[in-house]
Amino acid sequence: MRYVDLLNAAINNALRGSVALANPAVDAMPLAQTLFPEVSQSVSEAAAANEYKRSLLRREKSLTLVAGTATLTDDVLTHYIADATLIDPAVLNKRYAWRDYPDFVKRGDKRIGVFTLKGGNTFQVIDPNVGFAVPLTTTGARTLNVPCVVVAPAVYTDQVVCPAEIESDLIEALSEALRGQLPKVAGEAA
Repeated sequence: MRYVDLLNAAINNALRGSVALANPAVDAMPLAQTLFPEVSQSVSEAAAANEYKRSLLRREKSLTLVAGTATLTDDVLTHYIADATLIDPAVLNKRYAWRDYPDFVKRGDKRIGVFTLKGGNTFQVIDPNVGFAVPLTTTGARTLNVPCVVVAPAVYTDQVVCPAEIESDLIEALSEALRGQLPKVAGEAA
């Protein structure tokens, strides 16, 4: 579905049961755009919290590691980073596992690589058979498959990248937010 169509569906849904010209949501496109990021964050968090819906939000993120570090984009749901998978596209038989930062530093078995988050969105990696060192030594491209927030496209006519199940939740939550419900509450209820 195109972004403009999603916004219009939410606006039309918000107007149901009211006299159109008496409803303040008649010219709601700018308001819907403003509410979309917060509603999307809330809907995405609620879906990620459901183990059966979490996979619907998985996206591939291409990372370039410099000294074992890369910065994740704001759409990554870092709360669910432990469910992520990391791949070295140059050497597909490398295996990586998530470790909380203290375990990342004190890693025991070096046969598998490890990845962690440090300081919010700073992603760090140690390759297999390599010890922890400052600075880290891992470099190159990696692919991270991780749950992400549904983001608004840059252009109205572009497609919203999400499955239909999440799309319908977004429309319903955005409709409720346009009717006056708090966006966070609307997203959690969708």
